[in-house]
Amino acid sequence: MNRSSVAQVRHFWREDGVFLALMLALFALRFWPAFANGQLYAPFQDNIWLYGPLFSRASEIALSGNFPYWLDTVLGGFPLYQTPHFSATYPFYFFGLLNYGKALEVLYTLSYVTCFHVLILYLNLYVLLRVAGAGGLASLCGATIGVVSGNTEVSAHWIVIAAAWSWFPLFVAGMIRLLRAPLSFGGIALFSLSAALICTANPAQPVIQSAFVCAFYLWPGLDAIRSEGQASFYRKRLSRL
Repeated sequence: MNRSSVAQVRHFWREDGVFLALMLALFALRFWPAFANGQLYAPFQDNIWLYGPLFSRASEIALSGNFPYWLDTVLGGFPLYQTPHFSATYPFYFFGLLNYGKALEVLYTLSYVTCFHVLILYLNLYVLLRVAGAGGLASLCGATIGVVSGNTEVSAHWIVIAAAWSWFPLFVAGMIRLLRAPLSFGGIALFSLSAALICTANPAQPVIQSAFVCAFYLWPGLDAIRSEGQASFYRKRLSRL
């Protein structure tokens, strides 16, 4: 490893690495004791009677090598391919890789997957604040407040809500970067990837609400560009995409 690489690693550690390590430690302190004692996260009716059976059967079908278009064990049959609850194509439900199990086992698996998405939310909140211009310590504090807030705790009771909203901070970070540099590959990739993950995780309320946020956020930005006499230049650059 040459000197420039060592300097880059040291710079990353000072600017972000130490705070990311602290975030992982705080997250482990928050959730590990409960799981070590065999406790469940949000063992409520929706998880027991709806998402538990759906995820259990979908994982069985996916592990057999088939795509779970239709669940034959729910009511008279459940069309998973067109449900607004979630999409089996979302990669971080781990269909085809993870066996959700039966009965109590599926509740534990849902708990683990939910907490995994809470960790994603935690990290993405940090990324959002860093993109917005906050320092490392401020981003750590802001992300921690966001992940332990009452709203996050309540919303995370539903696996599909936790999965979809965990990518929302990255979605907003992508919008910020697009306004700053419309042709930035990083901004385009950040915005499109997070939007796709939100749509597949829960193609219902999070998609609608994210569209509203996007409209209300981008409109003032476009208005500011127009007021500076750069609207035509902006349209030309977008048309090249």
